[in-house]
Amino acid sequence: MRPELIQILSAGVAGIGFAMIFHIRPRHLPAAFLGSALSWVLYLLTKQVWNSNAIGMMFAALGVTVYSEVCARILRMPVSVIYTPSVIPLIPGGHLYYCMRGFVTDSHAEFVKYGSMLLEDTLSIVLGTMVVLTFVSAITQKRNRKNIR
Repeated sequence: MRPELIQILSAGVAGIGFAMIFHIRPRHLPAAFLGSALSWVLYLLTKQVWNSNAIGMMFAALGVTVYSEVCARILRMPVSVIYTPSVIPLIPGGHLYYCMRGFVTDSHAEFVKYGSMLLEDTLSIVLGTMVVLTFVSAITQKRNRKNIR
């Protein structure tokens, strides 16, 4: 089996695991699986095209936020119920670990190196998410203003 396929399936299973920790209803677990797998697929594809971790994180977060918004409308549930487990595979845990290891062991070079990578990845996830949420909010406000008139 190809390593990418194993990574995608692992991301989906991780999404289900976190969905269960957050007490998401069993009928919504397939959506959490698909969202987590989708986030990793988008990350792998964009990272391969642009050869940038940060751009991969940003586009994956953008895609998974759109997916969460659509699922929330279809399944009639809050966006965060699908978004949270779907974004879990993107969390830069390795960078966080090595950054903290550098901090604890007084290795300033390691702390700065991994800390900057951690910050870059985190801000990329936030940017991708905020772009979609801002767009959705603007559409919702415009629709609400039309309904009032």
